Amino acid sequence: MKKEREGKKQDGKYYLRVGKTWVEVNKEVYYGYMDLVWQEEKNEDRRSRCMIGGKRCEGNCEECKHDRTGSPLSLDQMYEEDDYEAPDKQASVEDQVLSRFLHEALHKELDALPLEDQVLLHDIYFEDIPYTQRQIARKLHISQQAVSKRHLALLAELRVKLEAEICD
Repeated sequence: MKKEREGKKQDGKYYLRVGKTWVEVNKEVYYGYMDLVWQEEKNEDRRSRCMIGGKRCEGNCEECKHDRTGSPLSLDQMYEEDDYEAPDKQASVEDQVLSRFLHEALHKELDALPLEDQVLLHDIYFEDIPYTQRQIARKLHISQQAVSKRHLALLAELRVKLEAEICD
């Protein structure tokens, strides 16, 4: 089901829907709002696709023979293979404890970062609707490429610190 359009461009003017009324806005407001709408639509599309071999399926989901985790849905296969077991969706107690430990360690490391790095990671991972790199770049007054490089460097830095925490 496609959402009702929330914005439109017409005759060089920009409009956003407010209730049942179209309101004329400037270009910056239009793109600021629509970037969030488009990002959410893209995220919804990604979440709706199954994983096959570690990659998102690009096929028609209505005709797909896999579920969203990439496991086959064939009942014939289940009956043909005596050793077929349904995947266990419940996490073990050990996995839950490890997850909690990693969660706490991650937040400790995030709190130790400089404020600008905390803002960058917060806007990407902890907002209800994640900011785009372009939006973060505008907010921090740096280039989009600088945001991308800093993001990757922060992830690598956090990975090293968390691996050190786990191995200790």
